[in-house]
Amino acid sequence: MNFDIFDSKIFKDISSTKFGASFIFGFTIGYLLKKSIKLMFIVLIVAIIALFWLDNSRIEEIKNIDFSSSLDRIIELLKMFGNFIYEKIGNIDQSSGVGLIAGFLVGLKIG
Repeated sequence: MNFDIFDSKIFKDISSTKFGASFIFGFTIGYLLKKSIKLMFIVLIVAIIALFWLDNSRIEEIKNIDFSSSLDRIIELLKMFGNFIYEKIGNIDQSSGVGLIAGFLVGLKIG
């Protein structure tokens, strides 16, 4: 009995365009999400340390620093990113949805 892996139904289902593209899309989202969260925390910690150092060396006093405009801009960008992802995920059928979720989880694990 000669069994060829490339002729099997399982391989054809996994390598189909819908499953493969959604897996790559999910992997990319998961990987970039984890890396961007790590980078955001590093930048935030460095900024807080810099503010405390500047305050301690009397170069800059920390009083009422207005972060509201920057925070509003960041929230606006996150909403735009969320809407983009929602539009892309909204058109996915069940077979490619499984690939998307699997890719997302693998991307989070590797990232």
